[in-house]
Amino acid sequence: MGEKEKFMNDLFETKSDSLAQYAYRLIGDWGLAEDLVQRTFAVLFLRIYDVFYNPEPVKWLYKTLFNIYRNELTRKHFLSEVPFEGEDLISSFFVQELENKDSLFEILPAGLSKEETQILQWHFGDRLSYREIAERLGVGEVAARKRLSRALRLCRKKIEEI
Repeated sequence: MGEKEKFMNDLFETKSDSLAQYAYRLIGDWGLAEDLVQRTFAVLFLRIYDVFYNPEPVKWLYKTLFNIYRNELTRKHFLSEVPFEGEDLISSFFVQELENKDSLFEILPAGLSKEETQILQWHFGDRLSYREIAERLGVGEVAARKRLSRALRLCRKKIEEI
């Protein structure tokens, strides 16, 4: 193992728990706190040469974690106000069709995977929030939004083909 890899492993082993506790105090959710810590160490991996020669690498880790947290808050605020492109069109299609059907499964176009179908059902049929979908999938909220976005894109494409 190289010097920089050992440096990074040592930082992870000694500081990941305290970083997670700090992140938890910021956001109050252990899952999201762990996501922030993982992203912090991903940035560390990408910037290892800068951090390796930094006189205060632990301070750098905390500052990076806080910046990621702040950026996530900004993005969540922005994303919560702006729907996905085309979501309103698809949503209105589903609402109109659901009036005559018992389940969203009956109106979804063929060619969607089980996960895509389930995510669309949760979002449009069950009206779950992105956070609730993320919890059911066992992923972060941003990952759940991305999966929903992909499912919507594919669904839109399939509907246009009909």
